[in-house]
Amino acid sequence: MTAQWVAQDKVFLITGGASGLGAEYAKIFLQLRAKNVAILDIAEAVGKTFVASLNEKYPGKAMFIKCDVSKEDEIKTAFQQVLDANKRIDVIINNAGVGNDSLHQWRTASEVNWQGVVSFTLKGMEHMRKDKEGAGGTIINVSSIAALCKCAPFPIYGGAKLAVGYSSMEHMRKDKGGTGGTIINISSIAALCKYPIYPTYCGSKIAVLHFGQTLSVSMEHMRKDKGGTGGTIINISSISALCKYPAFPTYCGSKIAVLHFGQTLSNVAVLDIAEAVGKTFVASLNEKYPVKAMFIKCDVSKEDEIKTAFQQVLDANKRKDVIINNAGIFNDSPHLWRTASDVNWQGVVSFTLKGMEHMRKDKGGTGGTIINISSAAALLKCPSFPMYCGAKLAVLHFGQTLSVSKLIKSKRMTSKKNVAVLDIAEAVGKTYVASLNETYPGKAMFIKCDVSKEDEIKSAFQQVLDANKRIDVIINNAGMLNDSPHLWRTACDVNWQGSVSFTLKGMEHMRKDKGGAGGTIINISSAAALLKSPSFPMYCAAKLAVLHFSQTLSKLRHIVRPAHF
Repeated sequence: MTAQWVAQDKVFLITGGASGLGAEYAKIFLQLRAKNVAILDIAEAVGKTFVASLNEKYPGKAMFIKCDVSKEDEIKTAFQQVLDANKRIDVIINNAGVGNDSLHQWRTASEVNWQGVVSFTLKGMEHMRKDKEGAGGTIINVSSIAALCKCAPFPIYGGAKLAVGYSSMEHMRKDKGGTGGTIINISSIAALCKYPIYPTYCGSKIAVLHFGQTLSVSMEHMRKDKGGTGGTIINISSISALCKYPAFPTYCGSKIAVLHFGQTLSNVAVLDIAEAVGKTFVASLNEKYPVKAMFIKCDVSKEDEIKTAFQQVLDANKRKDVIINNAGIFNDSPHLWRTASDVNWQGVVSFTLKGMEHMRKDKGGTGGTIINISSAAALLKCPSFPMYCGAKLAVLHFGQTLSVSKLIKSKRMTSKKNVAVLDIAEAVGKTYVASLNETYPGKAMFIKCDVSKEDEIKSAFQQVLDANKRIDVIINNAGMLNDSPHLWRTACDVNWQGSVSFTLKGMEHMRKDKGGAGGTIINISSAAALLKSPSFPMYCAAKLAVLHFSQTLSKLRHIVRPAHF
């Protein structure tokens, strides 16, 4: 590592380098005899003054370029200016960051914290690749502790920072043709915590963390067996990246809509950029459920269209009860990654913030539910699509961070009347319930139920209601540890979708604002949710999904005293 980190005669590009950590990096590398340090920052006066002071001590060794890293044209221009002046770039330090989750600044902050990092990283990789006549190099993406925590004050910042850095070191393994280099993840407090005051800041820092980690799997240009020179990725994260607070209902947005459509919903507004397809789909819905659906053309990568569409739904329905942020683009190509990130990340944040403001009971709202669709990609470090993985992890962390909100309250149950045991193993189940009734006469009932099948879930839930008039506690304990090619899908239906289905039915039944008596839902996850085991990846992923789903729901306003197992 010492050899790789000789700064002498190297050209450095540092974003956000006019002050703070960025300025300190510049001082240190010049002390270590760097050839040149290019300081990029939006603060022109501060930057020029700082560079002048550097050049007094190290004549001609520093240059300043004004650059707003939230703007692609300025990034492109600044990168080229550094190249024109130095012929090469050896080290890029993506340090620029904005810790601001306010309603008016979160989008710009996220552009800086996430897209800016991605853009400089991609340009740097392309320039440094030895298989494309580059000289190799090092890219350091600065994340934050916010990527490790679920800090309610800044979930957006934390999400972005987690996306930037999350990864492994496969490309550096000597037995795989790498150089045996090192990935250093230095996290920041925001990435580890979930502070409700700065959700945007936390979210973007998480995105940064995950992105860097993902890229570390795919830095093909550094592999010696492919003509690379090897190299080092240093991901500097923040404290919010270390903590985990309740969080995020992931994945089944569209399935939830289908499940409840025509039963409890008064209207469904379908927003999509595909106008012809959307109108045709809505027309088919209205044939079956007259006047229950409406279509609004909306490009969720554009804030003005989001704002207009949100208001149109309000004007038509007077309220919104459920928002499902399901729109997504799976495209990490050089020409579309930025738009995709706007859809996958900023669009989700924008609708979430608007929905929260509309639904808040302490501001005259009636409450509601927001479901943000993440992806299994949030749990992976896939070298083929690091930006997509990063954005989806940012969404996950954002939801988890928001779940720390103190707006959600719940009630502890104190009575036990009956226990309904649901299982697919009928003979074993009946025998066990019989033994329970010997000790507690009439207190237990058995219902055969395959929780991978929605019709059986629905039937079993209703049977319990018919027998007891209410359900006070639901424990989603069914699980199946089988990742084989023939059974993994059924296992996932049991481990994940089954838990979601019972949870949604339980919430609808228990909600006091809809005439329910309150209650408790306990979703059983697993230690596997915290592991990345190659032996059973689907099981681990499903259990992590359960964990995050439960954590997020536990912060809804009508829920109190969440417990996670």
